[in-house]
Amino acid sequence: RNTLYLAKQGFEVDCIDFLKENIERINTIAQQENLRVYGCCQSVTDRLPYDSNTFDAAIDNFCYKHQVDPALRQNYRHELYRVLKDQSFFLLTLASYKDGFYGSLRTDATQTHITVVDPHTSIPSVLYAQEDVIQEFSPLFT
Repeated sequence: RNTLYLAKQGFEVDCIDFLKENIERINTIAQQENLRVYGCCQSVTDRLPYDSNTFDAAIDNFCYKHQVDPALRQNYRHELYRVLKDQSFFLLTLASYKDGFYGSLRTDATQTHITVVDPHTSIPSVLYAQEDVIQEFSPLFT
């Protein structure tokens, strides 16, 4: 959805998804509508297939929150820092530990940086406080 919207606004968009079906669908639509979209099927925690300092912006729509392994989150951040240009823009969407749905799944109400499992999809997520996000992404704030 975000990829197609941005491409229709005239942006050239590279998108990554680990589901082959999603990438096939986005590439098909982009081709049919003559949009500048380049879909890549892989995990965002693997080395990204882009040169360093390639992008002016990156958008993460509920992807980072599903990276429950701290080492994989570190790989994600390293690759993000590598491919973004200096003075770039990064938009991160994730769930807070105060989230109305996910927050209620916490077993320890005092924890803010905690992993929960969605009871409907069985997909794990990490819930964050603002301080957690700032700490994990501190190189972007320097």
